[in-house]
Amino acid sequence: FGSNVSLLPATPVVNQDGFIFGHHEQFTQLKLDLTTAGTGGFTITWQYWNGAWTSLTGVTDGTSSLTQDGVVSWTLPGDWATTTFNSQGPFYYVRALYSAGTVSTVPVARKTTLDVTRYLPFVQNRTITSDGLTVISVWVEDTISNFGTFI
Repeated sequence: FGSNVSLLPATPVVNQDGFIFGHHEQFTQLKLDLTTAGTGGFTITWQYWNGAWTSLTGVTDGTSSLTQDGVVSWTLPGDWATTTFNSQGPFYYVRALYSAGTVSTVPVARKTTLDVTRYLPFVQNRTITSDGLTVISVWVEDTISNFGTFI
């Protein structure tokens, strides 16, 4: 995000309102940095697009339904499909759906990062020399990478 973004409207409607996150490649994690934590005792259901909004499986919601900073992770869906919303896309989308409870304070995010596991930065911790066929190097997986387009 370029600036703070409300993740729900001022007066959200259960099972209608939410926030969608999209990227041109599939991802299995979102890391949310909240400026304002949501309050009121509401529930967020995490869904993906496969032609219809469908509940993600294997969800671990470290944000506790957008009430704290944290990581949301899930099992990669086998039938995830791309689509276009609001002229953005085609992307793979995940939705944080407001599904129950009362929102007293709307959650606001200042930063979101995605896990795109295909991108593993190469960190070299030794000099690579032409010494026959021997190369010493280290791969370090960056599980949360800064990729994505959000609407």
